[in-house]
Amino acid sequence: MTREWALLNQDFYTDAILYAIVNSGVYDQLVIGATTRDLNTFQSVLMVPWALLVNVLKDLGCIEQEGGKWWWTADPPAVRSLHRMDIMRRWLNMSQCSTQNRGHFLKDAVQSSEDARLRDSSLNLNQWILEAMSLPKPGRWLDVGGGSGTLAMALANQGIEVTMIDTVDTIRKVSGTLEHPLITLVGDDVCRQIPAGPYDIVSLIRFIENFTPQTTTALFKQIRRQVHSQGRLVAVITEDEGAQAKVFFLEVYMNAPEGHLYSFNELKVIAAKSGWKIDRVSQRGHLMMVVFSPLRIRIKKHSESPLVPVTKCSQVL
Repeated sequence: MTREWALLNQDFYTDAILYAIVNSGVYDQLVIGATTRDLNTFQSVLMVPWALLVNVLKDLGCIEQEGGKWWWTADPPAVRSLHRMDIMRRWLNMSQCSTQNRGHFLKDAVQSSEDARLRDSSLNLNQWILEAMSLPKPGRWLDVGGGSGTLAMALANQGIEVTMIDTVDTIRKVSGTLEHPLITLVGDDVCRQIPAGPYDIVSLIRFIENFTPQTTTALFKQIRRQVHSQGRLVAVITEDEGAQAKVFFLEVYMNAPEGHLYSFNELKVIAAKSGWKIDRVSQRGHLMMVVFSPLRIRIKKHSESPLVPVTKCSQVL
């Protein structure tokens, strides 16, 4: 499955990171050994926390830690790549303005390209979800953070009643293309309120990476109250391992600094705290699909204390 977040190839993102650490002076420091204190002095000229860059460089095999310092251990960055990035920076700086003050055509063009990218990348992803989450018809499905609405339309075309919630602006943009009698659109803050259920399935597709574990736990708790006792929650996330995942997180950070990449173990903890258990896990490329079902709370005889049964998580690859 294609990296759905990437507009350019992996080499571009790697070159951009190397240019940033060379241009900032971090590379020169790494060559002679960099302590945490040394790296802290460069934070003011970096647009992302230096620790994120260090994580990427480590997974790319560029640096190693020894004796309390980070050391550059790979070949020097390719000079032609650095030159290309520098030319790009200089030419793009022919006009400088804030994001809010961009020309209308550029804003519309960027948004149109982003919308098309998300729609195109969703086709295989939607098929994967539909194959994994069979639902008898009629059924009720809540798509949280549905974005372009391709999943909602695919579900509705199969006779499934869908409620899709996203920001007011997002719902306003997609409302004209999601006119279907089985689709209900809700514009609201999903962290504040989940549309009333009960639902058979709730989906969080490429969504929770935008939030802290605390916010995700609260969201899972809200969703738990709106599903049937036999309902399910399905989340598709980007794995937190490897250099590509770290690069993806840089993209997340620049759009949502409170974002987070989740490991399987973190999801198990969040599930237990919010009334869910993990039933199965599958993987395609760097994407992981995790299916949850509600925990059943049993009341111990002669006791008012609820007991949460211990469940063993199975992993289906």
